[in-house]
Amino acid sequence: MKRFTETTKWDDPWFMDLPGKYKNFWAYICDRCDCAGTWEPNMRLAVAQIGEPLELSEILRVFTGRIVQLKDGKLWVTKFIEFQYGVLSPDCKPHLSVLKRLDTLGLSKEYPKGIYTLQEKEKEKEQEKDGRKISKKPLSAFRNGQPDSEWLAQLQQNPAYEGLDVKRHFFQCVEWWRQRGITPTRQRILNWLNKQDKPIHAKQPIRDRNAYINKLNEEKARLMRMPRDQEGNLIDRDAGRELYSIESKLAEL
Repeated sequence: MKRFTETTKWDDPWFMDLPGKYKNFWAYICDRCDCAGTWEPNMRLAVAQIGEPLELSEILRVFTGRIVQLKDGKLWVTKFIEFQYGVLSPDCKPHLSVLKRLDTLGLSKEYPKGIYTLQEKEKEKEQEKDGRKISKKPLSAFRNGQPDSEWLAQLQQNPAYEGLDVKRHFFQCVEWWRQRGITPTRQRILNWLNKQDKPIHAKQPIRDRNAYINKLNEEKARLMRMPRDQEGNLIDRDAGRELYSIESKLAEL
């Protein structure tokens, strides 16, 4: 089984200050827990595999807030789901087993489902725009409550995005994230836009245009060689997003 890991944890003061055996235990429980982040304590096995003496009471003290003990005795890594899956959605097949597991554990209330749940889809009226349906509810709960249409119009007028079709990139980004079961937020939209190159105009010398295309193809080839999961998707999310962006640029040219 493959899972995401936080490579920057080694620079986190909290993690840096942990004794070695607790660093090892954190990695151990993140690997051995189930899809919902719960682990049936087997301290004898954990001690044997880590090679250090460990006490359950000390683990709960050291990892206060990060690991809690449920009523049935299982240990739960509280931020495991958020890190591995983002916001859970019943529309995402990989999330269904997680949602079912949370129901079994009585933890469903801890993780409200994503913005686009089945119940909300039945209640919300959707409007047609450019041949696509866009929920009237904003992508993310911004305090000013500004609708997506107004926000996109402002971005389109921003000189930083001159030459970019902001609305088209918006749909590409939203679709890319949703296919992976992750809630598309406005910050993710901005990150996507900021990584886009402005289109090459027809007036630009053909030599420069060909050089640009060759550069994109080289980068695409490099990304295509990166490790993939069993479903054929790139394991590195950022690399997958970059590949999607490059393919979009090549399609434009």
